[in-house]
Amino acid sequence: MKRTPTRLVPLLPIALAACSGLDTGNAEVATVELALAAGPATPVDSAGTELPIATAFAQVRHVELYLPAGTACTDLPGLSAVEGDHTVVCDGDKIRARGPWKVDLLSRQATPPLPLVPVVAGTYRRVDVRLEKDALGVTLSLTGTLPLGGVPTPYALDLDFEENVRFEGQAITASPDAVAHAVLALDPSTWFVSLPIVACAESGDLEIDDGVIEMDDAGGACEDLEDIVRAALVGSGSLEDDDDDD
Repeated sequence: MKRTPTRLVPLLPIALAACSGLDTGNAEVATVELALAAGPATPVDSAGTELPIATAFAQVRHVELYLPAGTACTDLPGLSAVEGDHTVVCDGDKIRARGPWKVDLLSRQATPPLPLVPVVAGTYRRVDVRLEKDALGVTLSLTGTLPLGGVPTPYALDLDFEENVRFEGQAITASPDAVAHAVLALDPSTWFVSLPIVACAESGDLEIDDGVIEMDDAGGACEDLEDIVRAALVGSGSLEDDDDDD
């Protein structure tokens, strides 16, 4: 079945900027705006059947932006700061903004709001996002629909895990005279692609509760669904320069 590409949607905006009055010595301070994005395509199963996402929520513990080559935390003395419930620190070779945040991956809203973080001007090649379980034990929650007997039927999937998602790819250059825009892109088209999701639903290998297909309770050919989807999600991150779209 032919897939219809969907537009990359920026999510989880994180502004990285200079703090007023910060003593940075000889280092230049730049601003980078990051966004976590769900794209570029609709999820599909191993038969190529599309599984559109209706809602997606993630629990983020912290975001780490690795310092440019040749720079160090000593270039930003006095960086560590507390802003409300958030902590910002320069830790080894990275700047870390600590949450946690509950993120609606479709509306781009984070609760509580994300902080501002100072960064050293230079080239950034890697960002890590730490995902963790919330108070209910859920890290990533998805809902959507799949065609069961040709009829669009709701599905739900809650994953519980704690892992880093690494974003590498295009280099992002942050300079003092312009805001750099970087996208942390997740590719959901890979999450279910090795599983016969629709066939499992039609054969009864996925539990159906009150008309909703519960992917958390899978058997048969989809027995390892949660582990497979988690591994695919964690490995689907890429760093992209959003300024290339200007």
